Amino acid sequence: MLFNVDKCKVMHIGYNNCCAEYDMDENKFETVTEEKYLKVMVSDNIKWDKQRSEAVIKANKILGMIKRIFF
Repeated sequence: MLFNVDKCKVMHIGYNNCCAEYDMDENKFETVTEEKYLKVMVSDNIKWDKQRSEAVIKANKILGMIKRIFF
């Protein structure tokens, strides 16, 4: 089985990280600041802001749907 470099990403976590670039077979890994993993948004600064805002938006959509159905 071959290693797929296009599907791999690098996230530098922490403040004192040197942010090195990684490559394999002359293909560089994409550097990201946030990534969704198992339906949880993980960011490089370890804050829950993005995850929380997505949960609020989803809950408001469901509440709006319930309101339209019953009222």
